[in-house]
Amino acid sequence: MIAVKPHPVFTRDGSTLVCEAPISFAKAALGGTLESNTLDGKPVTLKIHPGTPHGKVFKFRGHGLPDMQSGGRGDLLVRTRLVVPTKLSDRQKELLEEYARLDGDEVDGEPAGIFEKVKHLFE
Repeated sequence: MIAVKPHPVFTRDGSTLVCEAPISFAKAALGGTLESNTLDGKPVTLKIHPGTPHGKVFKFRGHGLPDMQSGGRGDLLVRTRLVVPTKLSDRQKELLEEYARLDGDEVDGEPAGIFEKVKHLFE
């Protein structure tokens, strides 16, 4: 009997490896690239398309574990994990509040009354 020790980054499903890649809200919304590690240490590049949601899975064929039955290698699945910042500068907060207003979203610290909403139209 063989016991497999848990890995701090990867989980295993047969010959398929699964890991998470943290991405910022800006990268998820606007797009970009991101590198993710593989078990053998060679990074793979993820092409993040604009509007990528939390939990999106990218598949890299042949970057998993060896498959004893087929002789090939399994796949690597990289799941995006949206990282929400816990500390914002005043400027970052201001920009996010402006984004929320443009999106019609009410957030704490933003006026909620109808008068205040209309007032912004005349500023």
